[in-house]
Order: sequence, then structure tokens, then C-alpha cells
Amino acid sequence: YMQLEIVTPGSTPMPLTRVSKLPLGLPPTPGEGEVWVGLQTYNNPARPNGAVQVIDASSWASQLIRNVGNNPHNGWLGTALDQSNTLRNVAVWTNWHDVTATVIDADTKTVLGDLAVGAANAHVMTAPDADGPDRWFVTVMGSNKVQELDPIRMLQLPEPDLPAISQSDGESGRPAFSPHGLWFFDDGEHFVAANTLDGKVSLSSISEPWSGPQGRSGIGREVAQEETGGTAPLAASVFSVGDPNAMQYIAYANNAGTSDISVFSANVAPGRKSLQRIAIPPPLGNAAGNLALKDFTTLPVRWAHMPIQGVVSPSDATAHGRYLVVCNKASMNISVVALNDAGGPIGIYTFPAGLGAHGVSFGRKRGGSDGSIAYYAYVTNTFENYVSVYDLGLLDSLIRLERIGLSPPAFRPGGATEAVLLEGYAASVLLGKPKGYAPITLFSPDARGLVHVGDVPLKRSPVPSPRAYLKEHVYVDLPGVGPTMLDLDLKVDTGAMGTVCRPVAPPRGK
Repeated sequence: YMQLEIVTPGSTPMPLTRVSKLPLGLPPTPGEGEVWVGLQTYNNPARPNGAVQVIDASSWASQLIRNVGNNPHNGWLGTALDQSNTLRNVAVWTNWHDVTATVIDADTKTVLGDLAVGAANAHVMTAPDADGPDRWFVTVMGSNKVQELDPIRMLQLPEPDLPAISQSDGESGRPAFSPHGLWFFDDGEHFVAANTLDGKVSLSSISEPWSGPQGRSGIGREVAQEETGGTAPLAASVFSVGDPNAMQYIAYANNAGTSDISVFSANVAPGRKSLQRIAIPPPLGNAAGNLALKDFTTLPVRWAHMPIQGVVSPSDATAHGRYLVVCNKASMNISVVALNDAGGPIGIYTFPAGLGAHGVSFGRKRGGSDGSIAYYAYVTNTFENYVSVYDLGLLDSLIRLERIGLSPPAFRPGGATEAVLLEGYAASVLLGKPKGYAPITLFSPDARGLVHVGDVPLKRSPVPSPRAYLKEHVYVDLPGVGPTMLDLDLKVDTGAMGTVCRPVAPPRGK
């Protein structure tokens, strides 16, 4: 998301603003397992930008894996066979500014090497399967391909012959292109992918055969596609049901350009495979029938801008319901959509985040004596040096209290008490001084408190990091202001983008 502004003679550009949400302390209750975070702009002295930080959720201590590709964007954990047919635990990270993906030994935390997979490779995931080795798939946004990988053994091949699922091999008319985010269904056979530049979502099978011109044939193809009704869909997610034999699913796509979420019904029954967008009625739906993350008719205003990634919470939670957690890249907040038992949206809640909320993953919160399972949602922030942590069990309890009129004031819309540090132009205009603090609700009016329980710091590069220029819409909750543009001058130390938890939450197996 690199930007520049060309200023003609006689024009005066807007002065720059620096903005950063102040971090909270560590979450008071530990989690379980590990949280892997891709540091996209970690500046290594002699290698391309990129590192991975592995956080031990039981203590919030961490270690750094340096020299991970060029701008690691998204990662996943699974298994792969090595050259001696030994099953090993690995992590694969896509490199957004390169044609490679980086393979890491997940146990020793060492880089095994880089694979050539294609330009602007974006997201990676394994097909859910109880038996190893896993099958790995990566979206290549600079194409219309979703590549299959054999992570370790392909490191030995100078020019690997990569099997690929192509949106152009489907039977749904005009080919989709630029796949970015993907997500698998419980059956381990089908996935949905968001095609950013085409405004569509594809439903694909990894084993269905296809044939084409000049005798071409292969395994794995698109079986359906549907328009999102919004613009720039960047991620896809699925309401997994924990049943590998299920034929009907609900899927979602984040539309970054229109700040809404498309909801789909997906049928994967043989001979009836389809993808159909579901119209969400008001008050949660907008004019396009999509889930509206911003709403100017509410008081306080609900503002969310540029939803980048949204993922549904795991199906095995027993201490709370299911939620779609959406990272809003340009509004210092996240949106959490409460879902009913069928995956339908029943409420939208906004919580503070650092600027540039981007990736989300779920890891278990340390359990109590009753044996219940609750999850933390971990959210990366591109322009901050921390990972934000949200307690879904606490959210569930607070929603129940709200329904009977007993929620604490801090949980009500606009109840968040976190602060933002402003410097430069916006500070001078809004605060009357060049530097000062403002409440988070000045920019996210309906942000609620309590559920954002902590921030875990990320390691900063020993080499000075560059700054990033971002001209972006913000909301200022003052009379006569509302949505406006600011020229932002942002420090980029870690540029955290993707995150994945170990163990990987369901769907894990058939």
C-alpha cells in the first residue's frame, strides 16, 4: 500500500500527522500455545526485510526468527515430508514483495529456505486432514492461480513443476483473477478465495478433474464463483461446523473498498456445487445487501474503514459463541460480528485496535477449573509495534449482560477509554498544540471497552526503519467534521501483517 502525492506549483499540500494508539499492558490471563507473527518490515542489516516473532502465550515471552523472505505477509503451520520421508512440523510464510515463500522448521525455529511460487503470493493454508503430510495451497495474487506446495522437498528442485488450481479452468464464465485470501471447508476438499481486482469470490475443489484446449487436463479447479456486491475483497472465511461430511456452509468475504462483508451460502454436494450471496437486511445490512461495518445513522456513529481480513472463531469453543473478527486497516479498530448457530450475523461490536489492524488468529485462553474452552483473538497492527489481544469469553458474558440491561458503562458504545497520541497537523487543529493525547472515541466513536484485554510488544529492528506516507479517510467525532482526509506520517518498525497460532485451531481434521 505504497502511496505518493504529486503537488503542482501554487498548491499547498496538507501538513503531515503522526498518530499511534497507546498500547495496553500484557493480558492478565495467559493463553496457551504459540502465536506466530510475520514482521513484514523488520529491517535486517544484510537481507531483505522480514522476520517472524514467535510468542509463548503462557508467559508472553518471545523469540525472533530473522531473515524470513521479503515482506512476509501471511503464514500457516502444518506438516510436510522431508527428503528422507520423515514427517516434520513446518511453517510456510508468503512473501508479498517477492516471488518466493519461506519454509521454517516449526520445532527448531530455523529457516529451511525459500520456494519460488509466483508474484505477490498472499495467503497460505493447509487442507484440513487428520493424517499427514498436509496438502499446502498458496494464493498468487499476481495471477489467477492457487498453487499447491510440497514445502520441504520442493526446496531441492531448481525449477519445480507446481500444480495449480486456476480460476480460468472453471465453468462459470469470465475468469476471476488476483486471488488473495483463502479458507478451507471442514471437508478438506473445497475452499473459497477472494479475488481482489475482480470483486468476486471463487469456490474451488482440490481434486475435481478438468480438461481444456490442446488436450490440457488436470486435477483441481474452480467450481463456482459469485460477485461480492462490494469492491476489493481481500480475505475469505468459512463458518466451519466441525463435520467433514457437511454439504452446506456459510462463507464471508471482506470488501476493503466498500467497508462491508459479503455473506454467501456454499453448497458442495456432488452435482450441485454452488456459491450464492445472501442479502443481509437492515439494520445490519447496507443497500448492497452486505453486512455494513459503518453506519452513520447510529448514535454514536459506527465507523470502520478498509476491512482487510476477517476470520470466524473456532467451532470447538464451549465458553462462548461464534464470532467473525474483522481487522479494519485504517480506522484504529476491529469489528466483531456475533453469529448465530447457522453462521448468520446478529450483531456488530467495535473495539479499539492499533492503526493498521491486519491479521487475526485464534489461540486458547488458559482454561479454568471447569474445563471449558475459550479463545483469545490475536490481531496484528501494521503501523504499531504490538499485537492486540481480545477475550471472546469475556465478550460473550458482556453481550449477555447487555441484553438484559446490566452491561457496565465501559462496554456500551463509546465506552472505550484508550488513548491516541497525535503529533503534527491534526494535533494542532484538534488539540490546539503540536502534540497531545486524544481519546480513541474521537476517531472510533462507538468503540467499546473491556474486551481488548492487552497488547503484546513486538521486537524492533536494530536498523532504523523507514517511515510510510498514507493519505487516508478518518472519522473525527466533532460537529461539522465527520469523515475527512489526513496525510499520515507513519513509523514502520515491524509492519506486522499475518499471524497464526500453534496449535492451529479447527478445522484441523476429517
